[in-house]
Amino acid sequence: MTVGEPYFVKLTRVFSAAREEVFAALSDEKRLRQWCAPRGFSVEECVCAKAPGDSWRLHMRSPKGNDYRSGGVCKESVPPSRLVYTHSWEDENDVRSPETAVTIALEEWAGKTILTFHQTGFPSAESRDGHEEGWCTSLEKLAEHLGEK
Repeated sequence: MTVGEPYFVKLTRVFSAAREEVFAALSDEKRLRQWCAPRGFSVEECVCAKAPGDSWRLHMRSPKGNDYRSGGVCKESVPPSRLVYTHSWEDENDVRSPETAVTIALEEWAGKTILTFHQTGFPSAESRDGHEEGWCTSLEKLAEHLGEK
């Protein structure tokens, strides 16, 4: 933990899929649409960043019809082992929330892939907790997308 950033999310998940397969699911727009939103949400728009400096964008819709837009900039992309990008929310007036930083590391282990997800820079415990809940359900959907039960 960095001083001044007491609120962060760190999640670890093991997938039976190869690291290249997991990285592809994290970086392909068509595949992201299938899992990268909390359960019950639809993905209305998905634009991936392909290289450092590229912007990404995600527009989700809740079961109640509320829209959630997020985006940021790719800082690092090292297939098939690492993704680093900024993340912020955007309201209906195009006002962005403070940025957080996301790092996803993929390691091979006994024919499986260990995914370590780390997001830092949350302004409050409430913000951190909401993101953690959303990412946990999204990673469950990623496991299903990769053919796991």
